[in-house]
Amino acid sequence: KRKKWRIIKDFRQTFFAFKKLRRMVPMKVIAMFLILLYVCVQFVLSQKLSMISVYYSYYFDCVFVVFIWGLFSRKIKLKTNITITQLPLKIVLFLLSGFVVHFLAIKLHFLVPFDFTSKSTILFLLVIGPILEELVFRYALWDVSSKIFDHRYFALSFTTILFSFSHLYAYWSVPNELHSFVIYQAIYVLFLGLALGLLRKKYSSILLTIIFHGAFNLGFYLVFFSNTIMRI
Repeated sequence: KRKKWRIIKDFRQTFFAFKKLRRMVPMKVIAMFLILLYVCVQFVLSQKLSMISVYYSYYFDCVFVVFIWGLFSRKIKLKTNITITQLPLKIVLFLLSGFVVHFLAIKLHFLVPFDFTSKSTILFLLVIGPILEELVFRYALWDVSSKIFDHRYFALSFTTILFSFSHLYAYWSVPNELHSFVIYQAIYVLFLGLALGLLRKKYSSILLTIIFHGAFNLGFYLVFFSNTIMRI
């Protein structure tokens, strides 16, 4: 319990130190440091930190999002100006995209490394994954990267590439029989990230990208579900 409170205290001290640093250091420098920190923790140090907890990546993502939210005092925009007639169509398009991507993976004989019978896998795939990944890539890293280079497509390009690489990174830590799927996943995630980024740019709503991301993952899951029904 003492260790828990000490971590919270250290986080608060670090947060307020960054708040003071904003007044003295150019925002571009702080933004570059935060991106470097994220890349180091999630990619460079991932294997060592995973020994501490298999969920360290999710913990760090949560802390990173809260830290960026507090540091830049940016509201997480949930409202959108998309029309009620456009929303169902876009949801169906993402749903079908996820279904087709998984269907093609099976037809190409890729080994899909997900246990769809596990409740925790379904929870992460349909709920935690879409929410957390969108908050990290289309909110936190989007805002930070836009402060480095104020170009209308820089944040979109950067977060899309990093989003794809975050899925490709597993290539160096999984068995050889999964390499083909990891590359395949990195490719379709690149296009998924681009589509979600364009929607984020157009509507400025994180809630929308969470919904569409969840629809894509649901479509991916429905391939397994439909195959199970057909076997019965």
